[in-house]
Amino acid sequence: KTPHKKAIREMYLQGVQALAGVVQEGIDAGVLRSLDSQRLAFFLQEMISNVLEQRILGHSGTSVEADVELLLSLFLDGSRQR
Repeated sequence: KTPHKKAIREMYLQGVQALAGVVQEGIDAGVLRSLDSQRLAFFLQEMISNVLEQRILGHSGTSVEADVELLLSLFLDGSRQR
């Protein structure tokens, strides 16, 4: 791997680790279901990355706030009709 790829990979994994800590706090507090916090953190990181990519590419016609609200709603509540 090139040094740049290694550095980007390390930054990505550090971000996932930070998210995993927050997710684990939510699990411990009973706010989130008892699932693998590391796995959930990877899913959340990829959701965030895809929202950012859509914004960078100019494919988002909504505000940042609306994107964040929808992303968190999908992560926390899913997309199933309740």
